[in-house]
Amino acid sequence: MTSPRDDDPQGEPDGQEGRPRRGAQGPEAAGHRAHGASIRDVARLAGLSPGTASRVLSGSSYPVSDDARQRVEEAARALNYVTNSAARALVTGRSEIVGAIVHDITDPFFSGVVRGLQDAAVADGLVVLVGNDDRDAGKLEGYLTMLLSQKPTGVVLIGGQLRDPAATLPVAQAVQRLRDQGVPVVAVGRYELDIPHVTVDDVAAAECAVSHLVALGHRRIAFLGGPLNSTTVQDRYAGYSAALTHVGAPVDERLVIQTPLTLEGGSQAIARLIAAEAPFTAIFAATDEVAFGAISALRERGCRIPLDVSVVGFDDVVMAAHSDPPLTTIHVPARALGLAAWHLIARDESGAGAAPGASHLPFELVVRASTAPPSEVFKHEHAITVGGAGGEPAASPSESLTWTAGLDKPNGE
Repeated sequence: MTSPRDDDPQGEPDGQEGRPRRGAQGPEAAGHRAHGASIRDVARLAGLSPGTASRVLSGSSYPVSDDARQRVEEAARALNYVTNSAARALVTGRSEIVGAIVHDITDPFFSGVVRGLQDAAVADGLVVLVGNDDRDAGKLEGYLTMLLSQKPTGVVLIGGQLRDPAATLPVAQAVQRLRDQGVPVVAVGRYELDIPHVTVDDVAAAECAVSHLVALGHRRIAFLGGPLNSTTVQDRYAGYSAALTHVGAPVDERLVIQTPLTLEGGSQAIARLIAAEAPFTAIFAATDEVAFGAISALRERGCRIPLDVSVVGFDDVVMAAHSDPPLTTIHVPARALGLAAWHLIARDESGAGAAPGASHLPFELVVRASTAPPSEVFKHEHAITVGGAGGEPAASPSESLTWTAGLDKPNGE
């Protein structure tokens, strides 16, 4: 006795099922409704066994002939068949979900990375589920634990690792639990985990950005970055320090400001720089968002960019080319990083495996109109109005700005 072949009906008498009639057009011709078609409906229209149709539509690795696969796919399209994701997960052990955990999806750089990942995943029939950890390692561990129950096809960590002593071990354990279940876990950015990750060389890129300022003649360069327990910020600070050390310029710790990596964080950093009363002629911001916030705050205080202060960002988000002035920055290929992360997952899924460690994509310094040679040293001589009449806060702080280094200007100009 022989077993049914993939291109024959499963054990049914001849004539009971067969190839779709050439003249049949769509679900109505096949006698089926367009919605709610079952795997048996697809199999019947294709003239094959339900088992074969299930193997094709579930993505099973069981061998199926090209002819049978084509017939099943044509029948599924004709019936508007929608795969039951839960059933597929039972067959393959994986859902059609790719988990992406970012620090903040509203950051345009992270949005670009997720877009690249999504474009690649959707092309392979998967959906990307995004979670924001808000730069909180505890939240990251929580998302990883939740994803474990979803049986995802893969998980991508985006943005670099946060060193939180209380959460470092739980995060590593959550990652390992996913990997023990056969779920590939990869990263965009540097993570001190035994997983493959793709990134740019943040140290070299930051050194390149600050060296550009140094070449213009700047030595009093402020660093506006996020928390130094972030691997990304650490690496960019290391590049900043290296560029200054290379020309014998000391790092003035008063010019190193840890601030949220947001527009508001950039604005807050300028207030803190002014309060520190440390002269500076240029700023290296760890992200474009911080740079935009810093430029806005400086201009509110009467500072001209780049005549008084030069500013360099990092990421080259879309608005960098359209800001006022257009921002000099490090171009990071956000979408390409997302696509590369998907390739790491797909390589693991294919059985080839992706070795732990980093692969680097190229970066580029994009010089625009926010940098120029220094002409004057910008500093703040503060005169803050603490409160108004009757104990009410003043409507706005009163600040005076002066520049020293050769040219006298009236305060506030």
